[in-house]
Amino acid sequence: MPTSNGLEVIAERDGLRVVFDPARGYYRLDPLPAQADIDALYRAEFYQHDKPDYLAQMERQKAWWFSLYGDWLSLIRPDTAHGERPVLLDVGAGYGYLMECADALGWKAIGVEPSPAAVTRASRFGMVHPCGWREHWDISHDRIDNADAISALWFLEHEREPGQFLEWAYSCLAPRGALLLIVPNELTAVQREASVIAAGGNWWTHPHHVNYFTQSTLANLLGRHGFRAVDWLGTYDMQAHILDGDDYTADPELGARLHLTVEELEMQSTREKRLRAYHRRGWDGACRDLICVARKE
Repeated sequence: MPTSNGLEVIAERDGLRVVFDPARGYYRLDPLPAQADIDALYRAEFYQHDKPDYLAQMERQKAWWFSLYGDWLSLIRPDTAHGERPVLLDVGAGYGYLMECADALGWKAIGVEPSPAAVTRASRFGMVHPCGWREHWDISHDRIDNADAISALWFLEHEREPGQFLEWAYSCLAPRGALLLIVPNELTAVQREASVIAAGGNWWTHPHHVNYFTQSTLANLLGRHGFRAVDWLGTYDMQAHILDGDDYTADPELGARLHLTVEELEMQSTREKRLRAYHRRGWDGACRDLICVARKE
């Protein structure tokens, strides 16, 4: 059915409506939340109230995350002369686990993170600007304009204006700098089929996810803002379990057990094998999350 704005509703759950916005070229919530509400959420509520167990969970999964971070960072590390440390700017740095891994691998890590609850830990592994990227953009004396790479993992789906973020990222990167993005891969054939039979139908819609991307809509958005997608990887598609009768949307403990199996298998694998599997899923689009490496043109 159409929305009040004349846009077709693609998915609906608990009062949330996802539509395709032809002017923006991707799917989004309708209506869009106010920017002030988004800023307040990530400054004062996200880790404190919405994800109170996040830090403990990251500690339990740290070895697995560091193996994946190392895989992904290996794809964007530039050639540097005279032993210089390449600069990684991590946007939405959270508690700084990616910064910690990057620092251990020889990067100079810089973070941008608005949550005071997260900044203290992240600051142990590099300079962290305790603000959102918009605020950072406004601090002209403290601008970063020569980063070798920018990472924004599970970030664009939370942004009201992702195109503006890409403009900022473009301004912060050195020529030919790399942008590492991860976003949920939405509206795949598996997801559409699973949404029909899952107890939590359209479970993938979320009040904090403002935007919903496919591979083509993300590539087009990047192209409109001066980037070229040069590599695609993809995470294991947990949604396939729903089609096999393991409906984790109705049983969080089942979901945790299924995810632990994936973690163990990936930890037992070599980097070469992991990257081969990630690349196969990413280029096929058969994955839960899209990992995109883009270059500043």
